[in-house]
Amino acid sequence: MGSPDVHELVLSNEEFQKKEQNKEDVYRGTILNRTPGDFSHITDDEHFLRSIIAEETGENSFTVVVITGICNEHINYLKEDFDEWTRELAHIYHYYIHGVNGNCKTSIFQRSDDLPRIDILVTLYASKSPRQMNLRDVEDDMQTLFINAAKDTFEFRAETSEKGIVEGILRYHPFLYDRETYPKDPYVKPAPVDDDDNDEREAGAIGQARGRRDIFECFWNGRLIPYTTISE
Repeated sequence: MGSPDVHELVLSNEEFQKKEQNKEDVYRGTILNRTPGDFSHITDDEHFLRSIIAEETGENSFTVVVITGICNEHINYLKEDFDEWTRELAHIYHYYIHGVNGNCKTSIFQRSDDLPRIDILVTLYASKSPRQMNLRDVEDDMQTLFINAAKDTFEFRAETSEKGIVEGILRYHPFLYDRETYPKDPYVKPAPVDDDDNDEREAGAIGQARGRRDIFECFWNGRLIPYTTISE
């Protein structure tokens, strides 16, 4: 049985820097335990949190993450490029949402009613008309494109020296006729080509669809792990 209390943890960039200067454990903090709906500890500067805390009453379980101090550049990006960053989220949580087979249009496994359905609904309140996107409905994230554009696959399984198990899959995207079958990422700029290259080298550079992107991305429990890639 879970705890009836709310466990609240505050992480602060200023506190991180202060602890680092004092040679303290940066990631050690104090968790506040309180009853649901209790915002008596909230200051006037954080009054916007009171309505969020008031919604806790009656909930069986919930997780709320509040981020403050976002710079204006990032705020503008969140407001103006909703489709882009929700597409990135769909890539990050791809296998968490769709299961181990991913968003494969031809797979019979993902259509089973026995599989748990996980929905991540993103809502942007930046105007009088909120925008919503269910990450399950995103059809152009890179993992979906990789899975459905592949002509063949090779699955492998490896065991580390510490008895850890790594499972992976290689997808084959051949060059057919005069074009690549490797899907293009609309948000990745192609590598520049020197003007003094001859036509053959230029064509070869453009034809390398993967470009300088990593060969492998690593997922854990269905979620993309940041900065864990294999490039060679």
